[in-house]
Amino acid sequence: MKRCQTGGATDVAKAQKVVDNYCAELLKARRYFDQSIEAAMNLGARYDLARAQLDSALAFSELEDRRQLGEQLLGELGAVVPEIEREQFPW
Repeated sequence: MKRCQTGGATDVAKAQKVVDNYCAELLKARRYFDQSIEAAMNLGARYDLARAQLDSALAFSELEDRRQLGEQLLGELGAVVPEIEREQFPW
């Protein structure tokens, strides 16, 4: 019967690379949300701004203020998040 061998330091290095890649992807996603918000603001696209705020808050829980702003903007527009999408939002 063959024994599984771990690479010790090699396994740790691989795990660290996975974590580093994950963090890089999160930062990239955050930048895209920020760019979407900036573009919507520049264009005066209030519904798109509200959705970008809500979606970024859904992806990053520390952005609670964005959720509140998104909900406020939707309310001002007399708009709502479509029923099918509301299931995604924990609030």
